Amino acid sequence: MAPMYLGLAVSLAMLTFIFLRELVHYLPQIMDMSAEKAILVVLTLIDLSLAANLLLIVLFSGYENFVSKFDFDAGQDRPDWMGKVDFPG
Repeated sequence: MAPMYLGLAVSLAMLTFIFLRELVHYLPQIMDMSAEKAILVVLTLIDLSLAANLLLIVLFSGYENFVSKFDFDAGQDRPDWMGKVDFPG
């Protein structure tokens, strides 16, 4: 599983780079951009950020399930179900 998670970490870095590249590309064009183009740009950035969030969820849940449990102090900003929910839950 380690090579797969390493690949996911690299893909997270790729998404971050692409997000920043898109942001830098469109920032100078803000004043000349139509409303439709601005909406498409924002939706593209949202799509990239949601994909990156999904990758983080998969990476953290895989780490907690297969490698090591996160060591949180009980009762500090942690719901009761966190770390106990499995596939049937």
